[in-house]
Amino acid sequence: MLEKNQFLPGSNMAAVRRIRILSDRFLSFLRHSSSVSNDSGVSKAKNQPQGAAISDCVSTFTACAYPDRIAKWKEPHSGNYILSCGIEASLPKDDPFIHEEYLAVAELGGNS
Repeated sequence: MLEKNQFLPGSNMAAVRRIRILSDRFLSFLRHSSSVSNDSGVSKAKNQPQGAAISDCVSTFTACAYPDRIAKWKEPHSGNYILSCGIEASLPKDDPFIHEEYLAVAELGGNS
């Protein structure tokens, strides 16, 4: 196991620094959001549901972790997407994310 400041040879140090910065921001956000939400579960800082703000952070982390899996719909609301690596993907018609123009995909499944 690597120590905190050890890296594998050839590591992209700029990416490592960026991930650390994003991780620190996310942790700070989580600490802050748990103390500033109102009774309705809405973040006072951005006036949006806490779940939406956390979803934005998770999406950013996923896109950073898997830049080849950033998907853009081929046709609006069709459920058909093309990933930045060129792979086509689709969502079921009843998926709540079908209305999103861009997705950050953490896991791929289905037919290869």
